[in-house]
Amino acid sequence: MITAYMNCAYRKYMDMGNPLYLNKTPKQILSELGVRADAKKDISEQYDEFIFEWMADIYTYMQWKYNLSSREIAEKIGPEELYAKYYPLHEASVENGVDKLRKIYQIGVTKGRTNDENSDI
Repeated sequence: MITAYMNCAYRKYMDMGNPLYLNKTPKQILSELGVRADAKKDISEQYDEFIFEWMADIYTYMQWKYNLSSREIAEKIGPEELYAKYYPLHEASVENGVDKLRKIYQIGVTKGRTNDENSDI
């Protein structure tokens, strides 16, 4: 579901900064994507919601720091891989966690240089 969300047109408009797409609640976004949540169901024991919140922080910071689209990030490090990286990366700050992931997955690197370094060119 996360991969589909990261690659959908709705997310693309969010990435472009379209206020009609940015100012929605999670429930409204899920509804737009055709996902219906049953509020009466118990919290899933299969997935840890704290890990999902951490993943959202990582993806958001990575997108901001390296000026990448959601699609580009999902292509580099899929949600299943990021979920598996929670331990021990959650012990680091979001900034340090993103830096470690950037090094592992070569995120934001162009011809051997990071986007930060390319901005000086």
